Amino acid sequence: MSIYAQTAAMYADTDPHQARTLLDAACAVDPLSQELAGRAMRAAAAHGDADAVGHRLAVLTRDLHQAGLEMSDSTAQLAHELLTSLTTHPAGRLRP
Repeated sequence: MSIYAQTAAMYADTDPHQARTLLDAACAVDPLSQELAGRAMRAAAAHGDADAVGHRLAVLTRDLHQAGLEMSDSTAQLAHELLTSLTTHPAGRLRP
């Protein structure tokens, strides 16, 4: 796990916006990490940001495809659940 992700975990409760920014940076450093992408999608969902969840999913899908890799079922399921929840209850926030 990157230093960005470790620092994001420290900020998760006190400064969720900073945690989200750090997770996005971690994804840029390790674009094939489905674990990091999942954390970033959860952080975006916690802010009610379906667009950011969708963007992270699209970027991960593209990067995995370019590397000749497939997305895990658990990552795809997470993204689906987060997007479904956000579009069903757009005013609500999810817990990361």
